[in-house]
Amino acid sequence: MMKMFEAKLEEQRQAEEKAMQEQLLLTNDSQPIFQRDNIDRRPPPRIGSINPELHASTNLLNQPVNAAAARQAIITTNSQAVADSALSQLREREKNKEMATKNMEFSVKLSAQRNEIEALKAQLVEVVGGDGSQGSKSKYKHGMIDLLLILQPNMVINNVAAPAYEPKPHFSVHKGVTVLFADISGYTALAQTLGAAGAAGTELLSKSLDDFFGIAITSIYRFNGDVIKFCGDAILCVFEPDRNSTPADSALAAVLCAMELKAKLRNFKAAEGVMLDLKLMIGHGEIVGNYVGDSALNHFEFLVTGQPMDQMTQAEHYVVPGDIIMSKEAHAIVEDSVVVKDVNPQAAAFGFKLLVGTTPSFVPPVAPPPSIPVRLSANRQRLLEMFNESTIVEKLDGIAGSWTRLERSSSSLRSRVSRHDLCTILFINMSSDKISSESNEEVLEGLNEAFMAFYHPTKLFQGTLRQFLLDDKGMVAIIVFSGRESNTISACRCSLKIQENFTSNDIEANIGIATGKVFFGPVGDERRCEMAWIGDSVNLAARLMGKAEDTIFVDKATCENASSELSFEMHGMVELKGKGAVTIYELLGLKHRGSVLMEGRRRSSVSSEALLSRPAVFDNAASVLSAISVEACLGNARKKEAHSHRKAFDREAICFCLSISRRWTSTDDEYR
Repeated sequence: MMKMFEAKLEEQRQAEEKAMQEQLLLTNDSQPIFQRDNIDRRPPPRIGSINPELHASTNLLNQPVNAAAARQAIITTNSQAVADSALSQLREREKNKEMATKNMEFSVKLSAQRNEIEALKAQLVEVVGGDGSQGSKSKYKHGMIDLLLILQPNMVINNVAAPAYEPKPHFSVHKGVTVLFADISGYTALAQTLGAAGAAGTELLSKSLDDFFGIAITSIYRFNGDVIKFCGDAILCVFEPDRNSTPADSALAAVLCAMELKAKLRNFKAAEGVMLDLKLMIGHGEIVGNYVGDSALNHFEFLVTGQPMDQMTQAEHYVVPGDIIMSKEAHAIVEDSVVVKDVNPQAAAFGFKLLVGTTPSFVPPVAPPPSIPVRLSANRQRLLEMFNESTIVEKLDGIAGSWTRLERSSSSLRSRVSRHDLCTILFINMSSDKISSESNEEVLEGLNEAFMAFYHPTKLFQGTLRQFLLDDKGMVAIIVFSGRESNTISACRCSLKIQENFTSNDIEANIGIATGKVFFGPVGDERRCEMAWIGDSVNLAARLMGKAEDTIFVDKATCENASSELSFEMHGMVELKGKGAVTIYELLGLKHRGSVLMEGRRRSSVSSEALLSRPAVFDNAASVLSAISVEACLGNARKKEAHSHRKAFDREAICFCLSISRRWTSTDDEYR
């Protein structure tokens, strides 16, 4: 009996356990977290696997206890476990939902930032020109900014970096500035000696300049100076006080720098048997940074004027190699720290002093840290490019991706862009009553007027402006014509057009032209340099400019290369510094024979336009008729332009020419 009772009890227990399991599974299946369409794909939990307490509760069935008590214990334990599990899953689901919301917000922010970055990249990759046209674009390359920075002085870069900067003519005034001008003595003899050796000698000349200027640049930057221009065989730099220094501090820095340059660069061996020396001049006062040019032409030039520049021009007449000449303004601000003596009676009249050294009681200040190169954001690349000719920018663009200021040297830059070329060089010295050292809008307008008068013809005849500066020779522009067989003819025509523009603007100009093999490459080092043409012909053009007086002097090579289309007259033998007696020629104008005009008619409209641009060639009615015949091939669009030049001629001659012209009918009365 007892065994039968135990068997029935065991059967009843198993049936209750089975029913409880089915109920528990049904309860778990009702939880939404385990639905099929939910993100969580985990299977439903099994009994005894939810937590240790649930597993322990099932062991009560194996103990000899009351069945009802056991059943209640299991139900209670399982219900609590299911509730805890469901709550835990709900919390986890809420946590996942919160994380998903945060991820969504982060994704939106990240997408917005990516859009901003892409927009910025688009601006850097293609920067549209100042006129907003799509035809003027500049591609950004890594390293291009570094290359553009070393071609300009810190004074320009700081101005371009200012948020308020706009590419238009303007000027900035800098007070309490000390100017140091270092001029190489013996360079002409060096250029002539090395130039006789051909291309190799010209390249060695460039290398000698780099070595010389490299030492100078190190000292200038060590005393917190700024290299403004490389003026051929000279270097112009300024020492400007900052917020931590006074004008006296910067003037003293210039004096110490000049003394260091004299100690390091006197008797500098540039080549076998050729020694270089230098002349140093120091001025002090207010300088004006003039920005001249036109955004429509995508070009601007930086020209420094002011009292110290006038002092440099005067000091040039009295300084000799090895001397350091100070203006009275420069001496006055540092007189307690330096020892000077008189130069000569003529120089004493202007107050110039010869710097001997520092006073015995002078204590050198702590050397300032070297100047840190100015950095500029990439979105200012286009503005910097405007201070360089397009031909120079194109050459730099080819190497920008593999050259940076921190990783490459000047020798590497020279090897990548330098070349030898047959060029015609123009040196132009100009003066006008509108141009002075004052800082006002009238002077700026005069400077810009002079600039545009020679820059427009330069672009018209496809020349390259090497430099526009104010140095010891006055206001000078250097223009180079290269890369074409007709560069000499183009250079001469350009000079005639410049002369005409200067005359109409009351600007006096002395122009020198020379032709020969020159070396193109960087002058300076990796911290500061300029692209320049170097050679004996460059020096010769400068000497010819110095001899010309409101006229155009050319050398023999230029006369021979351009005599087919231009008229020259031998001026005679002239003594030139460093070259002895040289035969020079004067450029008179374009030849106006019928054959020349007809040749221009067949060749291109540019030649005809150049011919028509000079009224002086029309010395009689026949010449006017020949010019009209050329113009007839160009179309009616040129009539008005040509008519503006004919106003100066006799009315009867013009009417005669118009009457026999087949193209110009009686309806052209407006042109009479």
